[in-house]
Amino acid sequence: MDFELISHTEQKARKEYKSDNIEYLTEWIGHGMYVNGVLLRGENGGRYTKEQSHVDFADLRKIVIARRERYKILVGTIYVKQVYKFEGDGPYVSRMRKDMYEIMCKYDLFGQD
Repeated sequence: MDFELISHTEQKARKEYKSDNIEYLTEWIGHGMYVNGVLLRGENGGRYTKEQSHVDFADLRKIVIARRERYKILVGTIYVKQVYKFEGDGPYVSRMRKDMYEIMCKYDLFGQD
């Protein structure tokens, strides 16, 4: 896969956006999360390691808040905007809540396929 990042910026939302690439996060949550060694939900079907499924309590709080807001980028929320080309096509624009972007980077959740 040929992926070329053109720009990466952080912006404050002036209108509401749908958060892109959130399916990787929701799939990860569905497979189960460990907090202090205890499996909270899901059955952890083996796709993610226990280390990758372990979540800090602070990150869990961010996920709960974002989930309550349906992972949307609401007015006033800081978000990450990336412009990229994929396999020579594009440019494509991706927007994601900054807190969810940081969690996905921390737990290496982008492009698990």
